Amino acid sequence: MENKRVLGIDIVRFVAFLFVPCVHFFLNNGFYTYPVQGKRMFIMLNMRWLFFTCVPLFMLLTGYLNGKRKINKDHYKSIIPILISYVFICVITIIFKITYLGEKQSIIQWIMTIFNYSASNYAWYIEMYIGLFLLIPFLNLLYDNLKTKGHKSLLLGVLLFSTALPPVFNLKSGLKLIPDYWIDMYPITYYFLGRYIKEYPIKIKKWICAIVILAICFIEAVITYKCCYGVHFNWGCLGGYNALPTLIVTLFIFLLFYDMDIKNKVLAFFIQDIAMLSLDMYLISYIFDTILYPPVLEKTESVINTLPYFFIIVPLVIIFSYIVAFIKRIIFETIKNKRFTIM
Repeated sequence: MENKRVLGIDIVRFVAFLFVPCVHFFLNNGFYTYPVQGKRMFIMLNMRWLFFTCVPLFMLLTGYLNGKRKINKDHYKSIIPILISYVFICVITIIFKITYLGEKQSIIQWIMTIFNYSASNYAWYIEMYIGLFLLIPFLNLLYDNLKTKGHKSLLLGVLLFSTALPPVFNLKSGLKLIPDYWIDMYPITYYFLGRYIKEYPIKIKKWICAIVILAICFIEAVITYKCCYGVHFNWGCLGGYNALPTLIVTLFIFLLFYDMDIKNKVLAFFIQDIAMLSLDMYLISYIFDTILYPPVLEKTESVINTLPYFFIIVPLVIIFSYIVAFIKRIIFETIKNKRFTIM
């Protein structure tokens, strides 16, 4: 990853993280099991499709920032701090599950949850990232050996055809207009999209980006509303992170922020600090989701009545996650400094 921090890139990472607790609101409030009908549900569909770009934004950033990684020890050693942080947060989460949730497992079983990525319920991203990280130097070799922009565009086009188009064109069950065997390869699509934008920057006016983002999310909401009306949300409708509409919205959110500058130094510092802690905050947020949602669900009669609580729960999850991640950073920096002092 590049050593020099670029504010625009940190703004993208900041937005990507903010979207995590936002989209998890719909994961935790019963949204996916509630009948799709009514004005509030339509509003929530718009919000859900916007916030759903959180993970794709992180994947695109990975490609944008890691284009110079080579097959060497420095690259593979750089994942060690991430793995250490992951294990540390898993231990915190396990303690939380034992003391707060009353879960009972043997020590061996708890250790196994770290290795099967279930200790932290949001740890699937780490499992995905490890594989992508190991592939990065080889993906770069492939990309760098394509000598023309046309060849690189073709690579991106093939990946879009294989991963992003099937969910859109195969809406009807059992009808495959486009082969969908490779749709789970979408992290690589986002990686190469990030690399492509880095090499061939795209400049679009900010207001156009904003309109495209809102328009596509609205269209997605309309399609989902019509497809799922009267029944619960269908994950097969317009697909997941891989789907073309989500990819386009992700791209335009990136273009909206990646070259943005902020003159206010306090605000810029705040954004960059959260950006640096974003992975820890993402993993830790599960704990506060688990604590904060049950009381709200007890007070509300239906999913649509939880919408006003979005503006309470999500900020609280962000604040508490930041506090824990901040304390964790202090602990790690203190240990690191003492280690070097002793040596």
